[in-house]
Amino acid sequence: MEPFQAKNGRVIIPEEHIVDFTGKNNSCKSKVFLYLIHKEGSYLSALQLNWVTGVSYAYLKQRLSFWYNIRYLNRKATKPAKGRPSWAYCIAERGINFLNIRLPEDKRNQYIAEMNAYNAKKVGKRT
Repeated sequence: MEPFQAKNGRVIIPEEHIVDFTGKNNSCKSKVFLYLIHKEGSYLSALQLNWVTGVSYAYLKQRLSFWYNIRYLNRKATKPAKGRPSWAYCIAERGINFLNIRLPEDKRNQYIAEMNAYNAKKVGKRT
């Protein structure tokens, strides 16, 4: 991957590294990216992503803009700009590559099952 300049002016040179999926490492990122690829083309807020993936809202508020800054996600403002904007996120090409190249098939299936169980549990509580 080519070096690129971050929004803050820093030059980032991507380096090859081994992604670790032990314990909770990369599980939240993978769940968010899996859902966004499922909804490819749709922009979702941190609250919407929290609701469907079960990933902590506080964690999402912190990490979504980081993932945007390192080009895993695209974003757009969802409210008219009066004060701080609310952001919605969509998966970018680099995020798709993370899922297709880095995420092992067994972990992909595990994370999808965890999200499905989370949503089934939510539905059970509503009825």
